[in-house]
Amino acid sequence: METIKQLNESGDESNKFNALFASDEKRDYLTDANSRSHMLGILKELIDQEAPFSLYCIDVDAFCSINRRKGFRLGDLVLIDLYTNICKYFPTAFVFRSHGDHFYVITREDTSKKIDDFPTFFDCESYKYSISCGVVQYPNDASTWEEMIHYSEIAKKDAKKIKGNSISLYQNVDVEMNVLVDYVEQTIHSSTDEKWITFVYQPIISVNNKKVEGYEVLMRWHDPLHGSIPPDVFIPIAERDGMITQLSKKLLRECQLTMLVYKEHFESHYLAVNISVLDLMSEEFIPFLRELFKENENLLERLEFEITETYYFNNFDMIEKKIELIQEMGIKISIDDFGTGFSSFEKLVNLKFDRIKIDQSFIRHLPHSEKDLLIINAIASLAKGMKLKVTVEGVENYRQQECLKLFCFDAYQGYHYAKPMFLEAAMGVFDEDIKRKFR
Repeated sequence: METIKQLNESGDESNKFNALFASDEKRDYLTDANSRSHMLGILKELIDQEAPFSLYCIDVDAFCSINRRKGFRLGDLVLIDLYTNICKYFPTAFVFRSHGDHFYVITREDTSKKIDDFPTFFDCESYKYSISCGVVQYPNDASTWEEMIHYSEIAKKDAKKIKGNSISLYQNVDVEMNVLVDYVEQTIHSSTDEKWITFVYQPIISVNNKKVEGYEVLMRWHDPLHGSIPPDVFIPIAERDGMITQLSKKLLRECQLTMLVYKEHFESHYLAVNISVLDLMSEEFIPFLRELFKENENLLERLEFEITETYYFNNFDMIEKKIELIQEMGIKISIDDFGTGFSSFEKLVNLKFDRIKIDQSFIRHLPHSEKDLLIINAIASLAKGMKLKVTVEGVENYRQQECLKLFCFDAYQGYHYAKPMFLEAAMGVFDEDIKRKFR
């Protein structure tokens, strides 16, 4: 009963209890966190006493990339910083480091209250990093210590499957989806060499001219066993496992080939592609671009790189020079999912980019949502003042289109005009068909 008693005590008393286990074999050499073997003992004791508690499983998003690109010194500092922040957030809990960047927390605090305020972004020596967390509760979710650890890992994978920097409860996890995630993790390294990764093109519509002005190129994974695997499953895994730049290179080779084969068509159209911030952090990305397009540099002016707002602004200090180099090459920069990252106006007015893409979440409930209309109006005013082009994503019907007329945006994209499709079909979307959508 001693462990249970200590878990209920104040932060200072809990720290005293942690100190009881300060022997070398029960402390982590780098962070001074409790060790994995100590964690197993605490789990077993709590379960033997049938004491309700929660287990948090936490790790750093794309930690391998930090070590590989920034060096092990920063990697170590990130681990120490994360441990310090976890202890601040859970002052009465037990914090353990299992291995690598894997941390666990055992706490008897109300999980629902802690999750609402749980931080997922941190700053270590001006390097911003994010974490993902899975939570499992005893006895509601599991009955043994083995299940507690296993289920917390499953919940953490669920937190990563979108874009990381999030938290997931095991009770909310889609188990079938996690089977799919496990499969992707095991096969992603070989899939890039197979024909499973393909590309589709979604037309982008000029509002002024009422015709197709470009195409967003999107990756698709058609797996022989699981069929279509969504991008929001395999892209985060590719980023985490250091595979994203390999996929991005594949995407850019596809763009180059497309523009060369249909050279005349792309004298008046452009291609928009999603680029990961991890690509921009890679030292090999700019040289790859230059080498790929060295025989046809003019094609670079027909490219637009879309970077997700949150990742763009949270890592801007590290990628600012890369952005400038890319723009000097003639490539346009677009901020994707704009409005979802809560970027400050100070940052916005001091940065150089070419286009904003308004996230489809603000379009979905038009024309009925006054809140979304207010947000869209604010973005429209900001874009006009900064002389930025604006593309609106997710336009799915005529009513949304008519509502958006109020704001004089530059381009629309969505199922109302055309869904993502293979290249030949996308190029077969005729301007006359688009014009009829506006009547």
